[in-house]
Amino acid sequence: MGPLPAPVPKQRRLSGPFSNRHLVAATLSATNTQSDPGTSENTAATEAKLRAAHLALAEEHAQIISLLEILKHTPDPALLVRRLEGLHTLLINHFAREQFPGGLYESMGAFGSRWHDDLRGLIQDHCLILSEARALLEHARKASPAARKDLQADVNALVERLLEHERKEHRLAERLQSAAPGDGAQGLGRADRA
Repeated sequence: MGPLPAPVPKQRRLSGPFSNRHLVAATLSATNTQSDPGTSENTAATEAKLRAAHLALAEEHAQIISLLEILKHTPDPALLVRRLEGLHTLLINHFAREQFPGGLYESMGAFGSRWHDDLRGLIQDHCLILSEARALLEHARKASPAARKDLQADVNALVERLLEHERKEHRLAERLQSAAPGDGAQGLGRADRA
């Protein structure tokens, strides 16, 4: 079992001009400022940026997957709380690196607006997953011995949701890398139908 991430100070919830809705809009509008991704000179650069962003997060994705597998087999409530705290912190930082300028989602968005629905869905997943992780953490802190069985079922549901999100994200990155911008790949539809 690997070490848990170091605890970080509590972070404030985003609200007002920095809400998730505004973050989605900012992420997608940043990708709209790119030059036409279909031109041959931009295609190689766009693909290289995507590969670099995807590789930069590969170790982090592996760490998340490893922690998820450990969470599924953590019967001790006190240890479960510590691991959920570590997961919540890791996800906050990981999702921020994916969504903010220069991150994976900006490089994905550079492939054109036909992918924005897929990206919007992934960003919405982030919001839901973080909310569920936080609620589960609070529930785990207060769980009675009788509620522990239900708690493990909730942990397993969160683990499956996160794994499915990572699969969707990975499939989209693969599709973008194999379908050069402007090659008519817009007919592929949403990433979760791949």
